[in-house]
Amino acid sequence: MLGDMDTDAGALVSAAVRQTMRGGAKFTLACRIVVPGYDADDRYVGLVDFDHDRCRLDLLADPDPDLDSAAPLMVFAGPVSYLRQADGCWTWTRGAPGTHSTFDVHWSLEALVRARRSAASTDEQTVEVSLDYEALNAGTDIGFSPDWSDSTAVVELSPTHTIARATLTHRSPGDPSAWMRYDFRISEQPSTVAIDLPAPEATIPLEHYRR
Repeated sequence: MLGDMDTDAGALVSAAVRQTMRGGAKFTLACRIVVPGYDADDRYVGLVDFDHDRCRLDLLADPDPDLDSAAPLMVFAGPVSYLRQADGCWTWTRGAPGTHSTFDVHWSLEALVRARRSAASTDEQTVEVSLDYEALNAGTDIGFSPDWSDSTAVVELSPTHTIARATLTHRSPGDPSAWMRYDFRISEQPSTVAIDLPAPEATIPLEHYRR
């Protein structure tokens, strides 16, 4: 962990992260990426098993019954990311040990501790955090683009002193109009969850996949 400007706020976030990363959790993720000529806004429902370092995401189904609700699925096992392609094929990538995909809730929660540069409470349940790029890059499975080197987070604590919501925003110092945001909201924390991985024989490395 890097130095905190407000040690009490930083310690509060660290304690909340430790308390949260036990057992399992159900959560939602809203991911927004805005760059010139491109604006993506994807929403997911997820399940995480903190004890076994696994996570899964489904795209949030469209409420319109006339639209196809089938969604790609991501599953993470530590530094390994599995992606179900549109044709049903599973592909995988592997990062360095101890890293995670930015879509894995592990990545955001660990960043609040390992990459924290400063923390300041804005009220009893909200803490604003600034994040260090080098630490974020070191914890990301495929590396974190320097285009997003200006990173901050807003953390909302639950009444039981766990993380209720973590919103990480990454901006480009060279283009103020470009930004990326991961907004995780934890809804439930069951004591145990089960997340299955794709069968090894049903997966191929992403670089071998031909669309």
